[in-house]
Amino acid sequence: MKLSARQTGKVVVKQSQNVQVTVSVDRARFADVVDAVREAGLNVISEMPIIGVVAGTAPRELLPSLEAIEGVGKIEEDRTIEAL
Repeated sequence: MKLSARQTGKVVVKQSQNVQVTVSVDRARFADVVDAVREAGLNVISEMPIIGVVAGTAPRELLPSLEAIEGVGKIEEDRTIEAL
């Protein structure tokens, strides 16, 4: 018989899943927007100011709040493509 966390008195912490994302950013305010998304929790991996894009990782549940930051255009999750 399995006991639930409540029955055993243990605390169960569910870790959020980090996802890799590409964020389009207002190029005129690139540095300020990158600072804002970094401060909001995006782990910035790459900055591409010429094309207005930042790549990084963040917990999936954080994406809506990142997208709400002024100067953020769109956030896309990176996907894996497999050959047949």
